[in-house]
Amino acid sequence: VRIPNGSFMGTAGIAPSLAQLDAWAKREADLVARGGFAMLADPEDAVPPTGPVAETGLRTIPPRENCGNVDAKQLTKGSRLLIPVNVDGALYSAGDGHYAQGDAECCITAIEMGATAVVRFKLHEGEAERHNIRWPRFAHPGYFNAPEWAVPRNFIATMGMPIRDDGTQEGEDLTLAARNALIN
Repeated sequence: VRIPNGSFMGTAGIAPSLAQLDAWAKREADLVARGGFAMLADPEDAVPPTGPVAETGLRTIPPRENCGNVDAKQLTKGSRLLIPVNVDGALYSAGDGHYAQGDAECCITAIEMGATAVVRFKLHEGEAERHNIRWPRFAHPGYFNAPEWAVPRNFIATMGMPIRDDGTQEGEDLTLAARNALIN
């Protein structure tokens, strides 16, 4: 079996503002209270393992407006990830290196690997606010992988999360997530 190299980082994102952190924690607790799934703040495996970050920090699942564990296999070398910044310095982080996977790691399976990411940053000041951009977007010039494995070419994609206009999160409602991506 030969598997082509489609290396990318499954998790990437920036820090939320304190207001976002509070709002997202509440909406995810509400989702769990209604029987949905979200990984709420938990000091187990937190870094650091004690203190306010361990007690209140959000997990990377589910992805949010600041990105997170999106597992988008198209975010390979040369991609542009666009995320609205809400804190000074953005505090970008990336991890969860994958050698290859299907779309969105839908089988909860990828070929995991150790990785080093080299990133470059450019601030598009005021763009998110001017264009009412809420969700992360990404683009890739050319093919994101060898042409026989990668379609489309030269694309921009918007991410959508299953969150209603009133801020209520709706679990794994793919129709709502697709609607939000399409509208944006």
